Amino acid sequence: MDVGVTISRTQSRTPVLVLGSPHRTTLGVIRALARAGIPQFAVGAGTSFVSYCRWHRRLHDDFENDPNADSLSEFLGRLSVERMVLIPCSDAWVAAVGRLERTLAARFPASIPPQESLDICLDKSRFANMMPRLGLPHPRTISIGAFDDVRTLWDSGFYNPFLKPRNSLAFSTRFQKKALLVANADEAIMWIREAGQHGIEFVLQEYIPGPATNHYYVDGFIDRMGTVCARFARRCVRLSDDLFGVSSCMVSIPLNEAKAPIEILDQLLPALRYRGVFNAQFKYDERDGLFKLLDLNPRAWGGVSLAVSCGVNVIDMAYQDALGRPVGQITSYPVGRYWVNAALDNAVCWQLFREGRLTARAWLRTRIGAVPAIFRWDDPLPAIVYFVQATWREIRRRLRGTP
Repeated sequence: MDVGVTISRTQSRTPVLVLGSPHRTTLGVIRALARAGIPQFAVGAGTSFVSYCRWHRRLHDDFENDPNADSLSEFLGRLSVERMVLIPCSDAWVAAVGRLERTLAARFPASIPPQESLDICLDKSRFANMMPRLGLPHPRTISIGAFDDVRTLWDSGFYNPFLKPRNSLAFSTRFQKKALLVANADEAIMWIREAGQHGIEFVLQEYIPGPATNHYYVDGFIDRMGTVCARFARRCVRLSDDLFGVSSCMVSIPLNEAKAPIEILDQLLPALRYRGVFNAQFKYDERDGLFKLLDLNPRAWGGVSLAVSCGVNVIDMAYQDALGRPVGQITSYPVGRYWVNAALDNAVCWQLFREGRLTARAWLRTRIGAVPAIFRWDDPLPAIVYFVQATWREIRRRLRGTP
C-alpha cells in the first residue's frame, strides 16, 4: 500500500515522521507526540522494545540504512506524501536532517539549529574550541593530532585526562562506551589507533571529579524567532557508573537552582543562533566553584519523559515551530519529581545499600511516584519486551563467557 495514501486516509493533521532508533529517547518522543494528540509514523526502531509501543506506527517503506543526508534524501523522496514534520532522535539523524536540500527541507520541515551550529554541537573538538572564545567554563580540552602529540599533551598538567570521542554515537555503537579513562599515553595511543580504523577521532579532556549529584541538566526549546519558550532543570541523583555512566535517577529542580548554568546558556545559544530542542549537560567543579558545560545536544534526550510529565512538552513545541505556528512559553513546572531508569538503577542502589551509602527511606523517596524511564501503565508492552530482550542478551553473554 502507498504510504502517502495510508497517511492521508488516516490523518487530518500534518503528521510527524519520528527518525528514531532502538533507544528510550525514541520511545519518549513517540509518547510525547501521543500526549499532544499529534499523528505520527516512525522509522529506525526495528523490532526493539520501542516498536511495541501502542503509538508506534512503522512506515511500510522503512528506513534501514545508516542515517546520512544522502540516504535520508533518497528515502524521503520515495514517500508520496505532501508534508511531514521530521523529529530526529539521535545525533546522526539530526545531522542528516540538517543537510537536506531546500526542496525536501520545505516538504519535510524540522525545528533544528542552522547547519553551522549543528556542526559545532556534534563535533566535540569544535565545541571545545568555541567555549573559551566566548569565555565560558568548559573542561580543559585539546584536539588530538599526531600520536607524538599525545605524549606531549599527557605531560601538560591535565587532571585525570580521558579520551572523549568527537562522534559520540559512532564510538558508543562500536565500543559500547561513552568515553575512556586511560592510565597512560601508551594506552591512549592504542585506543586512538584502534578507533581510527573505524574513522573515530578523539579529544583529550580533563575529568572533573565529584559525585553524581554534581551533574546538572538544563533542557528546553527555542523557536525560529530566537525566543526561549521553555527551560527545564534537573539534577542527577544516581549514575549507572561513577565515571562515565548515564543518569539512573534524577529529579526536577527549580530554575533558580540552576541559575549559573542558565546564564552560560543565555550567552552560548544566541551565539549559535540556536533553534529547536536543547539538552545541556553540566558538572559542578568543586575545585573552582564553577559549573562547566560538558555537552550541548541539539535533539531530544533519553529522559525527555520527565520534562513531558512536568508539562514541558518540548516535542510538541518542535512540531508547532516546524510548521511555522506560534509556540507558547512555559515558565513553571513541578519540582521534586523523580525519574528512574530501573533497569540501571536497581544495580546502583544495591551496591549503595551494601556500602551503607543509601537507606531504605532515601530509596523509597526516589521511587514512590517516580516517572519510569520505560514502563507506563497505559503502554506496558515496551517495558515487558525490554526486560525479555535484556534477559536474553545476558543469557547469551554468559553462555559465550564474555565479560
